[in-house]
Amino acid sequence: MCRILQARYLRAMQAPHGPRVPRPWAAALSGALAAGVAAATSELVAAAVPASTSAVVSVGAVAIALQPPGAKDLVVALFGLNDKAALNTLVLIVTLVLAAVAGLVAARRPRAGAGIFVAFGVLAALAGAVQPNAPVLAQVANAALSTAAALVALRALLARAPAIRPDRPVLPDHPDRPVRPDRPDAGPADRLAGRSDEPWTRRRFLIASAGTLGGAVVAGAIGRSVTDSEHFEGVVTSTKLPLALHPVSPLDAGQSLSVPGITPLVVPADAFYRIDTALLVPQVEVDHWQLRVTGMVERPLTFTYDQLLAMPLYEQYVTIACVSNRVGGHLVGNALWTGVRLKDVLAEAGVKPGATQIVGRSYDDFSVGFPTAWAMAPDREPMIAVGMDRAPLPAAHGFPARLIVPGLYGYVSATKWLTEIELTTREAVDGYWVPLGWAKDGPILTQSRIDVPSD
Repeated sequence: MCRILQARYLRAMQAPHGPRVPRPWAAALSGALAAGVAAATSELVAAAVPASTSAVVSVGAVAIALQPPGAKDLVVALFGLNDKAALNTLVLIVTLVLAAVAGLVAARRPRAGAGIFVAFGVLAALAGAVQPNAPVLAQVANAALSTAAALVALRALLARAPAIRPDRPVLPDHPDRPVRPDRPDAGPADRLAGRSDEPWTRRRFLIASAGTLGGAVVAGAIGRSVTDSEHFEGVVTSTKLPLALHPVSPLDAGQSLSVPGITPLVVPADAFYRIDTALLVPQVEVDHWQLRVTGMVERPLTFTYDQLLAMPLYEQYVTIACVSNRVGGHLVGNALWTGVRLKDVLAEAGVKPGATQIVGRSYDDFSVGFPTAWAMAPDREPMIAVGMDRAPLPAAHGFPARLIVPGLYGYVSATKWLTEIELTTREAVDGYWVPLGWAKDGPILTQSRIDVPSD
């Protein structure tokens, strides 16, 4: 009977005294993993609903819009063509760190921790809602589902996390002395009273964490892969271009360079550099796309894609370069462009006197501005390009149409996914990069590069 009473007492002493508090490292890991689940869920929803964008992309787009002067130069200098991947990674890392802090808060104040995750969800919804051409309902639904998934994961992980015992059991004959099973002089009763399932709890938590991490990585990778495929391949619906009125003669043997390792004179579209402010290539539905010519013109014009293709097309080789291209860099390329002469379009619209600037606007709200006099110069042929290497423009390079202006850096001229050409004054409008400290004029100066030997 005494042994039975003693066993009952010891079991009573092992009952928790107060709220269960997960260990800090486990709480922080739970928060970070919950954020990973949210990011993966957001990527899957974005893949299933093409009209929406994932939280990482939405927040990254806002970061681009709010970037301080000089940020783009620094990012391109550090990461080159991987600048967008670097931004996505940075957004994810910052999110995971903040979520780890939220996990620490949730360990002791569950409602406060959950509130932090809800606040993250609201910010993601707002970031998505302000994206150009983004359905607000789809963005809000994406953020809501992602936040719900994060809260479920957080609660499940914290419930399995190893905990700090707030009150250790005590022996009846020593009411002020806590049990110390690690003491050499601890007796059998001491060791039994202080026995813990801590190793098994830790092991179970780590197994659950590894499974959560693996599932989030796989789900997120699948979602992003589907999204990238849709945005890069799923928007070009035109399969061929009409023949140009005056095709350019093909390059002959004397115009090619056969030196191993040297840059080709004509860079293929799949190897052509891409620098723009879009984290995801815009999905432009060509059946609903229009190009408007507005502003200081006698006759405002509107073109559909088919109407643009029906106009006389011409071809020319034009080399374009990014202003961030460094000496020896690869942010420069020459291609065979097919399109409509910008001068023909402006002549049809009738440019009013005093219109000193041409502003190009993109489907994703990007804008450029360059002097009207530059476009009208007799020795240049700016164009509304619809083709690249005698094929429709790839989605990543501006389908359905873009501006190509010889002799100007892209940040003041090369508008991809073009939707509007406005005639205005130089003082009335600043292009996207000008308020960030970039020069309003961007003529390309003579450049050269040594390809081989490379070092």
